[in-house]
Amino acid sequence: TGMPSEDLLQRYRQSIEEELFQKVLPFWDRHSVDLELGGFFACLDEDGDIYDRRKFMWLNGRQIYMYATIAETYTSDELFSLSNSKLSRDKLLKDAEVAANFMYAHGVREEDGKVFFSLAKNGQPYHIERKI
Repeated sequence: TGMPSEDLLQRYRQSIEEELFQKVLPFWDRHSVDLELGGFFACLDEDGDIYDRRKFMWLNGRQIYMYATIAETYTSDELFSLSNSKLSRDKLLKDAEVAANFMYAHGVREEDGKVFFSLAKNGQPYHIERKI
C-alpha cells in the first residue's frame, strides 16, 4: 500500500526522540542560553562555542516556542527520562520566559511594533529587516 508499517513508524519516532532529547536539546540548552542577560545565541560551532554574540529574533522566537511547547507537552518525568536526565522541564520554561521577556523588552520597536532582525548581546538594536 506504500504506507510504512506501525513498527517502522515507531522506530522512526524513537530515533527522532533520541536525537532531539539526548543530543539536540541538551546541546542548545548548554550552549545557546544567555544566562546573564536572557535570550538565545544562534551562532554556535559544533563544539558549542559562540562565534557571533548577536541575538537573532527569528531564532529566539523559534526557541521560545520550542522550549515552551516541549515543556507543555511532556511531564517532568517524561522529559527527564527521554533526555537521560539532561533536561529539566522547569529550566526549559524558565529559559523560554526569560528569553521572551528579553525579546519583548529589546527586540520590538516601540514606535511601530516592528521586530529587529538582530540585537547585540546586551539588547541594543543591531539590524532591522526593511523588507517587511
